[in-house]
Amino acid sequence: TRLESDKVSVVPPAADPAAFAESRIDPAAARDRLAVPADARVVGLFGMRAWQGWKELLQAGVIVRRDIPAVHLVFAGCHSRRQAAAVLQVAAETGLGGAVTAVRDDDPARLLAACDLVVDASWAGTSVGAALAPAMAMGRPVVATALAGNAELVTDGESGILVPPRDVAT
Repeated sequence: TRLESDKVSVVPPAADPAAFAESRIDPAAARDRLAVPADARVVGLFGMRAWQGWKELLQAGVIVRRDIPAVHLVFAGCHSRRQAAAVLQVAAETGLGGAVTAVRDDDPARLLAACDLVVDASWAGTSVGAALAPAMAMGRPVVATALAGNAELVTDGESGILVPPRDVAT
């Protein structure tokens, strides 16, 4: 059966304000823990399944570094050291060796604190990127694919930027 639209509300995922308070974690300390250069412009992606767009973000990183050499990509959510090593290998093959960090997602708030920008590059899935609401709660700018629930949370040009899925040049 179908529900009447006036009886349905969409509730985007939320972020606990206390856990993701911008003042809770020192960004410099978070970067030190990740061994990210202090002057880097850190772009973070959370989620390492292929459909979450980590390879596409690597490709975009190559383009961005032409204009902003200080860009450093942090990929969070590696399931194992082997997966992290594989990400770093692909990064090296694309010319981003030394400009990429791949880690487990042990403390999302600390990882978000290290970021200047958070990206959800997913090209499949049906929900909102899990890192978007916490990133926004911490005052981090976001870029997300205009896919599924992301457009429910991110208003293009106001609360973030929406881009087409798998469109690396955008």
